[in-house]
Amino acid sequence: MESSSGHAPTPEQLRGLAHPTRLKMLGLLRSDGPQTATMLAGQLGLNTGATSYHLRQLASHGYVTEAPELGTGRERWWRAAHRSTRLEDNTSPAAGAFLQSVVIRHTQTLQQGAEEFDELPDAWKRASTHSDWLMRLSSKQARELVIQISDLLTDAMHAAEEEPENGAASGDGIEQVMFQFHVFPRPGRIPYRTDADDPTRSAGDAVRGD
Repeated sequence: MESSSGHAPTPEQLRGLAHPTRLKMLGLLRSDGPQTATMLAGQLGLNTGATSYHLRQLASHGYVTEAPELGTGRERWWRAAHRSTRLEDNTSPAAGAFLQSVVIRHTQTLQQGAEEFDELPDAWKRASTHSDWLMRLSSKQARELVIQISDLLTDAMHAAEEEPENGAASGDGIEQVMFQFHVFPRPGRIPYRTDADDPTRSAGDAVRGD
């Protein structure tokens, strides 16, 4: 793969990734390595035709490349072209649809994790958490906090890659651990949104002070 710093897509490339299935497919290639359309179809619950279509779309936007050295006969293998996707400008028109797909994928992953929680070893139950913190910040303070936490997680990721994967020190083995990091203003309190803009809000919501 290319640089661990990640790939910053153009707006056109970003539109090509604004699809939950493509996000999941790209994530599988990044986490599990090169695969064929048939292998991915089994994990995604799709037929190979649909999987091949999404792979071609990802390839046309530069997210995946063929791995011809792994192919045998007519079998085509694909690998992720980059380690991660870095959204440098989330104010662009293309960012909204992409972020919607990201939230859908995160929600699906959170739901799957919750469903599998009871089957985890106790050590991993204790290591897991689903928490949130509500605080009052300016947009500048929120951005600075995001950068600090992102840097911390990036450093931890790089350090983990340099450690042996035998899990001897912890005694319970090493797993791929997913951190989902969400930061946004509390929904329903956007000052310039009127009741006419959002039919789901009641008059009580508009004046509620909590």
